[in-house]
Amino acid sequence: MLALAAGLSACTFKPMDPAAPETASARLERLDRERGEEADKRAYCQRLSRDDPRFSRDGCERRIGG
Repeated sequence: MLALAAGLSACTFKPMDPAAPETASARLERLDRERGEEADKRAYCQRLSRDDPRFSRDGCERRIGG
């Protein structure tokens, strides 16, 4: 029984492969997406602060994760 358990654990263990290096095009896509998310967040906070003068735009960006 012990040999069976040892055999199963040997069969199911797979070492993690190192992450593949990011290609230039993937990096550009990621940076473009991140810039878009930042712009969307700024626009959202600007709309909120425009609609409610008591609202702090800086506080909004910090709360969202800026």
